[in-house]
Amino acid sequence: MKLDDFSDFRHMNNSTKYQLAWINASLNELTPKEQLLLHGAVQNCPPQTARDLIKILLNLSEYRLCFPVKSKWQLGEFVAREECGVRPEYMDYIDVEKLAEKYMAEHPGVFTEEAYVELPAVSMPLRDCKGSVPEWLPDEGWSARLRLASQQIPEGVWIRLPDYEAVEDGRPDEIAVALNALGVHKIQECTLLEAKCILPEAGNIAEQYESLADLIYDAQNLGFILDERGQGEPHFMDKFAAALEYEKCRTLAEAIDIGQNLSCYDYIPAADFRAYAIEELGHVGGMKMDPMLEECFDLDSFAADLLERHGLYETGDERGFISRNDREFVPTHENPEPPHLVLV
Repeated sequence: MKLDDFSDFRHMNNSTKYQLAWINASLNELTPKEQLLLHGAVQNCPPQTARDLIKILLNLSEYRLCFPVKSKWQLGEFVAREECGVRPEYMDYIDVEKLAEKYMAEHPGVFTEEAYVELPAVSMPLRDCKGSVPEWLPDEGWSARLRLASQQIPEGVWIRLPDYEAVEDGRPDEIAVALNALGVHKIQECTLLEAKCILPEAGNIAEQYESLADLIYDAQNLGFILDERGQGEPHFMDKFAAALEYEKCRTLAEAIDIGQNLSCYDYIPAADFRAYAIEELGHVGGMKMDPMLEECFDLDSFAADLLERHGLYETGDERGFISRNDREFVPTHENPEPPHLVLV
């Protein structure tokens, strides 16, 4: 399986130059796991337009991979081993083909040359590429992308983090599939060619680590922080971005420490600030801002004074306001505190 298998997709009819540019960039950075998923996705529903293909690419993370699996027999063994926890000595007692058929009935999918690709649930809402380019270009389902090489594959392959093998009871994920494609067994046998972080504030992460394993460990942690979204905290990503800007974050390690200590920051979305100012008037002035009073009150001046009094910092994109509170910041890396607690 090679990227050349998708060469026809690079010149699809009825596509704009922006769509083709995005498709080519996405295909160039597909990880081995994503290539397997894409093979299954297009085998199941061949895209007829560029928009069809973009929709598939945007939703590859919604497909699941059973790997390595080349037949119904192997799928049954995979399900018994990975899903049911059957030990090798008990495998002969199981009708693996029957188990595979039951699994396929519950998890419809397609066989490719190297894997069984499970399709997204019918009820699952999928991302689409409606509207202008900026609306469908972002792909937020990753923390870092690394291009790793081996002696056998010097041009390297991409991996997309976080890798979920540890949280899915050993089901092979990005790293295992990439190592297989590279013809090696351990990360230590790989060299790093290129690295990208979804957070631009993290800087050049390839230059920040002497150990590839340490880089992957931190990228994993960032991925899980982004996945958890502050356990559903409203405006999590805006608050995280604001905290990174406030602390003048420059490294992945700093970003992780800030992400794990977001409770140390108070954040107010710009859209909510007027209501916040009115609520503050009620607290400090006992004032009820009815429509008549609001027409006569210089709320903008009061809001500006409120920003200064509470030490609120307006983000560069003007999406919100942030400040540090008095909760203890507990870092996990060597730096005892984030680098800039007070902006100058």
